[in-house]
Amino acid sequence: MEMCMRRSVFTLLSVVLFFTACNDSGILNSEDSITQGIEGKVTFWEGDFMPGTPSGTVTPVQRVVYIYEATYNEQVNWKSSTFAEKVTSKLVKKVKSGKDGIYRAELPEGTYSVFVEEKDGLYANLWVSGGLINPFTVENDSVTEADIDITYKATY
Repeated sequence: MEMCMRRSVFTLLSVVLFFTACNDSGILNSEDSITQGIEGKVTFWEGDFMPGTPSGTVTPVQRVVYIYEATYNEQVNWKSSTFAEKVTSKLVKKVKSGKDGIYRAELPEGTYSVFVEEKDGLYANLWVSGGLINPFTVENDSVTEADIDITYKATY
């Protein structure tokens, strides 16, 4: 009887821990504290940012952040210049930023490409030499700052 009770308590605790780590879509919530990986703030830029009298707004937003192995332009099926409908490189992790825009993801050493889920597809707006998309490199025992600016509704 005592062994059965222990199993029931263990099972209950396991289920509770699972559901507090994941939301209803199975996406991990951003970790509270990490020792190695990436962290940053997701912000939505909207309006006029032209020199002179800019009148745009920058707002922290809650979004699902997709972290892929380093991804090159030819590994993506693009719907438009900044929205992907399919990424063929390996998805490493999905996390959700908080209402304050902050997200964190514990990751092993390596280079990753980061996309954000928007209604029109996966958003990315930075390419480096060779066609590497929105790259961030994680080094041993360090946390890399990886801010994400969603700028498709901004003018410069």
